[in-house]
Amino acid sequence: MAAYLRSRAMPFGSLKRLATRPPSVTAAALVARRAKASLAQDGQQQLLSAHLEKADPAVFDIIEREKTRQKHFINLIPSENFTSQAVLDALGSVMQNKYSEGYPGARYYGGNEVIDQSERLCQQRALEAFGLDSKNWGVNVQGKSSTIRIFEASALQVN
Repeated sequence: MAAYLRSRAMPFGSLKRLATRPPSVTAAALVARRAKASLAQDGQQQLLSAHLEKADPAVFDIIEREKTRQKHFINLIPSENFTSQAVLDALGSVMQNKYSEGYPGARYYGGNEVIDQSERLCQQRALEAFGLDSKNWGVNVQGKSSTIRIFEASALQVN
């Protein structure tokens, strides 16, 4: 026990400085430090809960200009999509905060119960869209890059 206490002991110079400080200064410094930490935490909460317009007006302005451009001009580029507000809402939701490697019910990390529900719903809807029975068919709805999809489609055509 004595060895443990010696290993955790403060150097003598530190003790001397503490002993010469008036207790009120140390307490005041502690109160000021806590107040500063509380303000920092409040600032973090505000930043996390702020809408983009307030959190980053420059990025908000750029996005608004792009919305206007898309609304008033048409570009017939195959790799670009125009999506609904509902899809934009879903893509910008808290679902983006969660990493979920693996498949529903067999993830590598915890806390994926809601993500699993979402993916199963997507699988169900994909099967319904093509009129397929889940007893005979399965579907992978996890996104991949278009490069992989183009390769897969090319490989299918070769066979």
